Amino acid sequence: MPYLLPCNCGHRLPVKKSQAGSFVGCPGCERQLDVPTIAGLSKLEWVEDETPPSASKDGAKRHWSLVRGILAATCFVVALLGLGRSGMYGIYRYNHPTNFTVDDWMKLIDEETRALSPAQTWDTWCSIQENGLGAKKPPALFIQKRYLEQMDTTMGRWAIVGGIGLLGLLAASWWPFKK
Repeated sequence: MPYLLPCNCGHRLPVKKSQAGSFVGCPGCERQLDVPTIAGLSKLEWVEDETPPSASKDGAKRHWSLVRGILAATCFVVALLGLGRSGMYGIYRYNHPTNFTVDDWMKLIDEETRALSPAQTWDTWCSIQENGLGAKKPPALFIQKRYLEQMDTTMGRWAIVGGIGLLGLLAASWWPFKK
């Protein structure tokens, strides 16, 4: 805040604390005036700045109200949860690739079947006739693959939630709300 330094000609010059102990020229009489020390400045009349430091370029003040703070905090938590969950899914997915197909599984079964001796083949045939094929559920690899493919869509949804949270946080932080 500037202080008003009086001159003998009647002008009052605005001076700041950073000018304490220096000289300023009076625009009315062009005299050099001594600016008092900081202790001396406190005895002078002072005036408010015309341009507050919190004003933005377009003249709107950035105002942090309780509602705006809660909105920003909520958006931050949403962004953190969304991007965190999406990242966790991404890391798990990266560490568990599913690059096999049904054809690969059929080739594996074919190789295992061809590796059986005739006696093992006969024992397997007799077991199937007596007990049947058993439960008809897919192999564990396909269950895992199906789970990971469902996880891909979940990961995408969490990434979208995190992106919306980031956009909300940016809007709450930088939008020039007026008082």
